[in-house]
Amino acid sequence: MSARAGQQRYVYGGLRIDSELAFTRLTPAAGGEAAPADIELTLADGAPERGAQIYQWPGRFEMSLWRAGADWVFRSAPMGVDVWVAGDGRHVRCFPQGAADDPLSEFVIRRVLPRIAPLHGRLTLHAALAQGANGCVMLAGQSGAGKSTLSTALGRMEGWRQLSDDISILAPDGGGVWASAPGAYLTPASMAGLGFDAGDGGGDPSHSGKAWFGVGAPAHEPLPIAGLVFLKRRAGVERPQLTPLARGEALAALTAQFIRFDPSNRTAEAQLFASFARVIAAIRCYRLEYPSDYAALPAVAAELRKAGAPAWAA
Repeated sequence: MSARAGQQRYVYGGLRIDSELAFTRLTPAAGGEAAPADIELTLADGAPERGAQIYQWPGRFEMSLWRAGADWVFRSAPMGVDVWVAGDGRHVRCFPQGAADDPLSEFVIRRVLPRIAPLHGRLTLHAALAQGANGCVMLAGQSGAGKSTLSTALGRMEGWRQLSDDISILAPDGGGVWASAPGAYLTPASMAGLGFDAGDGGGDPSHSGKAWFGVGAPAHEPLPIAGLVFLKRRAGVERPQLTPLARGEALAALTAQFIRFDPSNRTAEAQLFASFARVIAAIRCYRLEYPSDYAALPAVAAELRKAGAPAWAA
């Protein structure tokens, strides 16, 4: 059973969270924060009452969404964990049912909180986040495009900081972006390519074979957006090339990267699409084709520095 400790404040996606659960891979907020919490997270014994199942996500967590009256329950069958969420997203109750703190906190950070953020006026996107000289670049793309690898490589280079390997949380007007959880989960091939020792990494609660490396930096404030970059990593490309992308094409490609609270809600889906259309209209969008060779990553970083540059032209 996860031990109840003194309540600790964290910041995630700009949201203040007072939590009885220790988030082992989030940095606690600095002391003296007097503002009220946006989210109160507590631990509880047993299991919550659940009504009808609404949705089942694919993947190793086998996460499902259930109704609980006017509220909600996220459940991971393999972990045996339930997370109750109040209808307004301001109260969260975790029912660990024997799960250890580390996997429970990672489940909440990477699966539940990204879906609660929209209840607080945020948009959540499946995209890595790194900050450079011109602002933050959001790195989107299909699985295998290199989001985690590239954001990690950037985080180890001068002039960059890695903020997240797979979640970006945006203001609905596109006026800024918040970090979620710093650090990255890397495959064995990426570990070797970046020169990491697998034994130095942290565990992955989803048992994917990846390891976690804390290369990122916490950021609690909203940050300016240099651009949204769609990654295309492939063999045969001689040098990285960043090119502007039409907003309509960008929006079509981005749809698959929306993180939804309830994917079965068609009305909410239409509203989400309209919200991201406003974001796309407010920011610059690019496509980045780059070599699959890890030795090319410094050149990729140099090309990415063009994103958001006022005088940049293709």
